[in-house]
Amino acid sequence: MDMKTLLTPTLPLLAALLLVSSCATTGRYQDKASEVFENIEFADFDQASTKIDQISFYQKDRNRLLYLLEKAKVEHMRGNYRSSNSYFEQAYILLDDGIKNSVGQIALSNLSNPMMTKYKGEDFEKVMLHYYKALNYYYLGIPDTALIEARRINIKLNELNDRYEDHKNKYQYDAFAQILQASIYESTGQLNDAFIAYRNAEKIYDDHDGVYLDVSMPEQLKKDLLRTTKALGFGEEYAHYKKKYATVPEDEHTAAAIVFWENGTGPKKSQMMMTANSFEGVFVGTYSDDQTQIVIPIPAGVNIGFNAVAFPEYIRGKNYFHRASVTVDGQQKYFELAEDFNAIAKQTLKDRAMREVVSTVVRLATKKAAGKGLKMLANHFGGGLAGDVTGMVTDAVGAAVEKADTRNWQSLPSQICYVRVPLPTEGEQKVVMTKYAENGNVADTLTLKAGKNSHLISLFDMSNSGYYGQQAVTSPNPPVNDYAMAGAEQTVAAITSRQAPAAPPKVKEPKVIPENVIDYTSFGIAASIGSGSFTEEGAIADALEFIGKTTWQAEALLGFNKGTKRSVFGVSLGIANYVDPWSFDEEAPDKTTDLSLGFLGKFYVAPTKGYYLTGFNFFFQPSVRYSISNNLKYSFEDYDDDYGYTTETYDHSKPFDIGIKTGVGYTFPMSPDKMSRLGVSIFGDAGFLERSDWGYKTGFFGLQLSYDFGIK
Repeated sequence: MDMKTLLTPTLPLLAALLLVSSCATTGRYQDKASEVFENIEFADFDQASTKIDQISFYQKDRNRLLYLLEKAKVEHMRGNYRSSNSYFEQAYILLDDGIKNSVGQIALSNLSNPMMTKYKGEDFEKVMLHYYKALNYYYLGIPDTALIEARRINIKLNELNDRYEDHKNKYQYDAFAQILQASIYESTGQLNDAFIAYRNAEKIYDDHDGVYLDVSMPEQLKKDLLRTTKALGFGEEYAHYKKKYATVPEDEHTAAAIVFWENGTGPKKSQMMMTANSFEGVFVGTYSDDQTQIVIPIPAGVNIGFNAVAFPEYIRGKNYFHRASVTVDGQQKYFELAEDFNAIAKQTLKDRAMREVVSTVVRLATKKAAGKGLKMLANHFGGGLAGDVTGMVTDAVGAAVEKADTRNWQSLPSQICYVRVPLPTEGEQKVVMTKYAENGNVADTLTLKAGKNSHLISLFDMSNSGYYGQQAVTSPNPPVNDYAMAGAEQTVAAITSRQAPAAPPKVKEPKVIPENVIDYTSFGIAASIGSGSFTEEGAIADALEFIGKTTWQAEALLGFNKGTKRSVFGVSLGIANYVDPWSFDEEAPDKTTDLSLGFLGKFYVAPTKGYYLTGFNFFFQPSVRYSISNNLKYSFEDYDDDYGYTTETYDHSKPFDIGIKTGVGYTFPMSPDKMSRLGVSIFGDAGFLERSDWGYKTGFFGLQLSYDFGIK
């Protein structure tokens, strides 16, 4: 077996292995931040907040929105409402300005997977930040501003769906948002506005046959409509609801504690791989959970061969408690489901998948085109077998690096339930809240204080680790800053007993990224121009002596670093043209054009600051090269009695070479975050294998100009 046969399939195989290696760090989001969510589940919110700031994944620019949402929710659970709203407001501004990806990020995501782009958030996540902002403002004693945020929930839903001319979301309304508005209106004595909000919530359920996104119309909502119309003296409306809900008992109490209970941990994104061949012009994938079909069109008659396309899917969140109730004066009232994030997340994802068919096809086509190009080269230079092997390898690599975007706002709850508990007319009243689980029930006690208006209380159980929540500030009391449980005397409800939290498990502490370490990925291009030659003795020496005949190189570079700021490693794929100035034929000089696949190592002379990968550096770049076009010939003259002097020309070119390029240069920052950089270098490049039977080797000396898109 000669070298050509041996190495022809090796080039794409090596490229495949390097590409897989460079993308191997792109795992599931929940794995990258597992310590944070373990702390949240066991109610160690202080530690969760600290760890969010330590994990390097959150510090990447492409994950900025995710960082703000998770950080804001954790601060909300800590009771730091002003701080929480600061993070939510930054997220809101980021979304309002529009999150845009650079050309380099889009190109890299098409070659690898969509996690290389900036996270833009799911539509329901853009909506729910207003829910928590509303609660934060309410707990800060600013109910009017809380109402503004509550109204923004449905405004945002309308705004999002107006953008989608086709394939609009099924999640177009939010009945719970209307119930939240009504609850805040009641807390400020605006009963008429509360009735309108309750009526809007009822209409959403009526328009969907009483069930919307897996939530049935709560019985409490029916009671609220009867109660508010009667209290307002709306005889006609009261008679209408009395007839419509004849079996529903009326709720006579105007002043009540409206208790929202966040139960369980939210849905998590995972991925499913779908593989298929083209069949009658379509590529068909199916969700495994409920057989929802996603059809991706591919032109009829095109055999796409073996492919894998990754789609995100939601894994249902965990609920340790499956139900809860309160006992008032011996009467038991159950919490009713008001919002199911599992259903909303799943439906939002399905709606988006139908709109993003084109981007999925582009990602598939980009990988397919890259593989097809390598297969054609291997087939041309190595024969049909090499081409087939290369085709199979590149398709398999495309499947290996294909990943879905598994990022999502994971600190959301699984469900929100609520119940309305009458306030005592004077003094205090103890209310027992019972939570039901398979392994036994848990009882907690709330102490409610008398009040004239209704008030909101928000509680949350992420697991069985304890009973946690915030209590609303009463309207007559002045607003308090970052109100915590210590100020219970200013609330209408206080927790007077609770279950002892279970000890959190021992988990491995996250690795703190020190000041001199970075986590860096980049995609760049480079162009070089200079002098080059072929020689039997010293290629570089002859190249330096020759000025005038131009030689060039062009490369695409993928770099990555998870270590000190003095070094970057990566992969290069390029093309180089070498010309021999001393060849016999001046009009058609000896030359070769090589396709190269190399390993890049770059070292900075001094430590860089932050992500500022700039300054003096030197680099080395060993590579495997394959000649895709050459004119390496040997000519000599001979005398013949019949024909006189004749010229004999022999072609002894060899396609493969192993070379190394080394150089020194300087890198300049090109963007405010210093991730985009311009580099200027001088270098020497030598080939080590003889390219012909006459001992020709390549040599090159020149100037390189590079641009790095610098994706964090």
